Order: sequence, then structure tokens, then C-alpha cells
Amino acid sequence: MATESEETRVLARLPHVDLAVVHRRPRDGRGDQILVAVQLAPSARLGDASALVNPFFPWLLLGPTLWSSWLGLFAQATAEARRSGRMM
Repeated sequence: MATESEETRVLARLPHVDLAVVHRRPRDGRGDQILVAVQLAPSARLGDASALVNPFFPWLLLGPTLWSSWLGLFAQATAEARRSGRMM
């Protein structure tokens, strides 16, 4: 028995890359389905586009930015503790 579902599609054409995202939600409300398709043009080098496929790539780029503020606060607190004599 086939069930009807709501479906949303997003298509994007970038230089050398076609992206398609489909979100489906069955009418019975049990779960969602997200499909992602990436198609590279034959002239594209896989090394350049592999970042698009790697889900951790954005976090690798954002990591130093996200941690720098916390590390700066830690360094400042450590310096103040040394000046006040609370830390040797």
C-alpha cells in the first residue's frame, strides 16, 4: 500500500557541481526522509569538490575560530591569576 507524502525539493547548480536535496514527510507523520545528491561535472577534479561531500569540512574550517575566543579567555584568566598570586 503506497502512502502519500509531502515533498520539498531544492536544486542548485554551481560551477562544476549540481546539488539536489529532497525532504519527504509521510502524511502518517512517522519520520522524515532527506536525500542529498551531488553530481560533479566531468571536468571537475575530485580533490576540489571532496570538501562539498565531507560533512566535517565546515567544522574543520570553523574550529580555530570557535576555539580562539575560549583559549583567549583562558589565557587572560591565567595571567590575572598569576598577577594576583593565586596561581604559581
